[in-house]
Amino acid sequence: QVALFGAFSTILQSGAIVMLGYAFFRESQEDANQHVAVRITMMLVGVVMVTSIVGRSFSLF
Repeated sequence: QVALFGAFSTILQSGAIVMLGYAFFRESQEDANQHVAVRITMMLVGVVMVTSIVGRSFSLF
């Protein structure tokens, strides 16, 4: 069960990094100062990273 949570955390972190890269790619293609995708992605990455940090120090058993 712990390995499952670790794998799920890794998948979420990888997805967050991919979304961050996509947001920066979209931002470089737009002329606007800050695209909405950047703000949304930053919030999602922040939530995933904080959850990951809290999850490392939290144990169910």
